[in-house]
Amino acid sequence: LLARNLLSAPEPTAAKPAEVAAVRVLVAKNNVPGGSFLQQKDFEWRSWPSDSATDGLFVSGQSTDKDYVGGVLREGIKVGEPLLR
Repeated sequence: LLARNLLSAPEPTAAKPAEVAAVRVLVAKNNVPGGSFLQQKDFEWRSWPSDSATDGLFVSGQSTDKDYVGGVLREGIKVGEPLLR
């Protein structure tokens, strides 16, 4: 009886993941070594969860290329890492 009930039990439905609000932040497109001058070609805008800390990040709509191009990178940054102010 137990085996029959287990076999005929309806399959559990998979819970749909909750949609997370996102913002677009500036991340490294290439590995950039420390001491490099920041160039537009090394970075791109990518979706980033807005519920994670975004203080100090370059957020699309709040920042422009003029805010970072020509600056000097203090520490190296790897592909996909966000650029910090």
